[in-house]
Order: sequence, then structure tokens, then C-alpha cells
Amino acid sequence: MVPKVPLLQKGAEMGTLRRTWLKHVSLGAGSLLLSPVLAQLHGGEEPKKRKPWRVVFVMQANGFQPWAAQPKGLPIAEAGPAKTVDLPLDDYELSEDMEPLKPYKRLVTIIQRLHGAELRPSHSARFGALSGVLGRSAKAQTIDAALARLNPGTYPLVNLGVATEDRQAENGIVRVCSAWGPDQPIGTQLDPNLAYKALFGEAVAKIDEGGRLMDLIGDDVKRVQKNLSAAERERFASYLDVFETLDQRRELFRKAEAAPPSSGSAPKVDAGFASTLAAKRLTAQFELATASLICGLTNVVTIASGACGVEGYFGGLGVDDLELHQVGHFDAGKRTWQSVYTIIRRFHFQLIAGLVERLSQASDPDGRPLMENTLIVYTSDGADAHHSKGTQWPFVLIGNIGSELRPGRFLEFPALGQPGNRPINALYATLLHAVGQPRASFNPTADAAKQEGYGPLAELMS
Repeated sequence: MVPKVPLLQKGAEMGTLRRTWLKHVSLGAGSLLLSPVLAQLHGGEEPKKRKPWRVVFVMQANGFQPWAAQPKGLPIAEAGPAKTVDLPLDDYELSEDMEPLKPYKRLVTIIQRLHGAELRPSHSARFGALSGVLGRSAKAQTIDAALARLNPGTYPLVNLGVATEDRQAENGIVRVCSAWGPDQPIGTQLDPNLAYKALFGEAVAKIDEGGRLMDLIGDDVKRVQKNLSAAERERFASYLDVFETLDQRRELFRKAEAAPPSSGSAPKVDAGFASTLAAKRLTAQFELATASLICGLTNVVTIASGACGVEGYFGGLGVDDLELHQVGHFDAGKRTWQSVYTIIRRFHFQLIAGLVERLSQASDPDGRPLMENTLIVYTSDGADAHHSKGTQWPFVLIGNIGSELRPGRFLEFPALGQPGNRPINALYATLLHAVGQPRASFNPTADAAKQEGYGPLAELMS
């Protein structure tokens, strides 16, 4: 039986009773969507119980060239520095590719010259990009899976993607980059429509054609709202905004599925969730990721743009006629190959900036914006080039996971083979430290002489 809360009761006793009610509230049709929300509101009454955190990985195919990460006015030394360079980003402008992150530059950390030379990432390291272990199949646990195990939501890991080429996919799913462990690959959902149904389908399936998600959970919403404080109601409203957006998207899904098959390569409707254009589909996947994070359905998301492939087309940005594998071989027609990469990568950073903005507007149980307890990691499954040897592996971090990391900086480590050079595994070990689960290393090499370098990066820690 749900305890009754006296309307005029105040102080600590009132907070305790409301907290008890939130913890035990009986939900009807809105159980799937509102249970994580209530858990977060309940957590706000007990901020010391568990520090909230979430991590988002954005992995773009075809390589992340060092010049695309390098701040303007900061030359790139071909041989690399003799010792680690640590500079404040306040003194520099972001590159053209990264310019959409300018409003959030204080949250940005650029890392150059980590290596994955043992991963043979030419075209794509696939699973190795997030595990630091050689293998185009699942040979070890990846860092997104490790984090998801530590802080599982309703869905421990939401793994979304976009393919630029025809891929054999079962129900929209391919297994290309994430793994719970050896021979335990995790599916990446390439179809935003199917991803939507997988995430929210239990609730959506109960709505008659033309119905709304908010109508379905309306009674539960009213029951919850009347037992919330003013501050809690304000936070609850931000969650409801997410559900309103999902209603709008569902109407687009319905129209798309009812539409007759389209001819040629034109999208069926002008909506990302049904579009054949990579740019629109990626936008849709970011929207799903954002909704999942804000609603508390998950705390770890991986978005694989390109799905670890190097062929095909990235449509929707004005470069639809340029085949990506040819661009990787420096053939971009009347354009320069660098400009094509910049157009596509800049779009990715625009989507990331939008994610940062949305997470900054919603609140965590500790009362802080979600973004203050979040880290976004951007890199490529192909290290620094289309045909990379893995000697350089640029990363961009946005956020600090509740002040556990020191952002607003440019870090460049010594080159491979020089004292002080570190593998990408060291960054992943750092992330585990940042979320309060330190390990001596993450997937260290069998070579004992090299294992010391696989521990966390002190330069990143607060």
C-alpha cells in the first residue's frame, strides 16, 4: 500500500514521506518510462547515495586526422614533442571542424598522439577501437561495456549507428564495435525507427493508432505531480518535454510506414527516422540517445557513425555524390578531400553540441545539470587516417564527469617509441578512475615491459 502524505506536513518528515511515496509509487501504463524518472527524483532526496554519471561515445568512421583536432595557431610538430604538452584551450581557437563546440570550449579536452599501433586500424580497428585489443571480432571487453556494467540503467548500454554502405543487418542490427567480453559482441542498431521501438516499444505498443504517449501515461503523470515539491515538478516537466518530442516523432514513424515505397534514393518522408540520408538518420539517432539519457533509461551510449565501414555515401550535407572510400584515397572531384572531411565532421560536432545543450538544460538528482555529470568521447574507429597505422589516435573529450577530469585543455603526448607515449587503453583506464572504479590498467598487453603505460593518465585527472 502506498503511504499517504499529509498535505500540510513540512520539514524533514515531509521529505521522508514524499521520498517513500516516490520509491513505492504504483504506476500503470507509464511504468516503463516513468520508473527511471521517479528513481532520479527519489535519488535527489539522497544525493550521497550514488554519484550520478553517464558517458557517451561517438565514433566516426574513416579516421580523425590530427589537423582536424589541432587548435588554430598551434603548429603540429611532425616528430612530436619530447615531453607531454599541456596547454589551456583559452589561448587558442578551435579548428574549423570543431568550431561548433566553441560555446562549450571550457568543457573540451583535445588529446593528440595516444597510440593503437598494435591494433592495425587501417580502414577500421572495429572492436579494437574501444577495447585496445587487436581483433576485428570481439576479443575483449570494450570500455563502453565496462562502464555500462558499473552503472546500468533500464538498458545498460544503448548502441546506435548509421551505415554509409549496404550492410547485412538482422533486424537493423550489426555487431561491429562493442562487446561485453570475448566472443560477446553487442549489437548496434542502424535503423532509428527500430531503435525507437526497441527503447520505447513496450509503452508505444499499447497506444491505438493515432494515440499519444502522453495520453497513455497521463493518469500516472497527474498522480506523480501532485506529490512533488515545486523544484521536483520543474525537473519532472523537463522529462515530460522528452515524451512530447517522442510523440511528435511517433507520428512521423506512422506516416513513414503508411507511405508507399519510394523510387530512387529519395527518402520516403522528410523525417530523419525514415530517411535514407545518413545525415538525417544520424540526427535521429542522436535524438534517441538524448531522450534515453534524459529519461534515465540508460547511462552509457555508443553512436557508431559509419558503422566501422569506409565505403558508401554520407548524404544530406551537399557531398552526396562523393564516395567515401575514394575520398579516403584523396579523390574528391572538384573539392579537396580535406574539405569533404571537414563538412562531415563539422556536422558531427554540431550534433554533439546539440547534445551538450540538451543535457545542460535537464537536471540530475544532485540538482546539477546532467551535462555536469556527463562525459562525451569523440574519436574514430580508424585512428588518424583512412589507412592508419595507429601511431596517432586523436580524441576529443567534452565534460568532466562531476569535476573528476580537468577540461579546457590541449594535451599532446610524445610520439610512439618515445618515453611518455601512451596507448589508448590508458585513456580508458582513466575513465574508470573518473567514475570511481579504478583499475591498474584496462586490457593491458601481454608484454610485461609495456604494461606500466596502460594505467590511467594523471594529466587528465583532477
